[in-house]
Amino acid sequence: MRSRIEELVDEVKDEARGDMGRVRKVVDHLLPRPSLEMELVEEMAGALARTQRRVTDAVKVLRAIDANDHARWDAQRVVCVRALRDLAIQREALRFPRDPNLAAEYEIPPPRQK
Repeated sequence: MRSRIEELVDEVKDEARGDMGRVRKVVDHLLPRPSLEMELVEEMAGALARTQRRVTDAVKVLRAIDANDHARWDAQRVVCVRALRDLAIQREALRFPRDPNLAAEYEIPPPRQK
């Protein structure tokens, strides 16, 4: 079963093919369109996958931290929140619809009460 991210990446690939007018004006004479468009779409998809992996990895590190190590846990939680924010920004830049459940998918715990 494909993940929701993979499905959305495929949708972006399809949408990106129709929105390449400005790029075509600059590089039509350099490369054939299909190879350039595919290269750009593949790079966009790869960048999105790397950003998603950063969030996943940051959450794994957070879960591995001892519950009594408050300073380290808090610092890693900040890393997780930033990585998730970066993913949301990248998705928005690629014209993905906003996903109100994006944070819930990665299960970043709420900040600890002091």
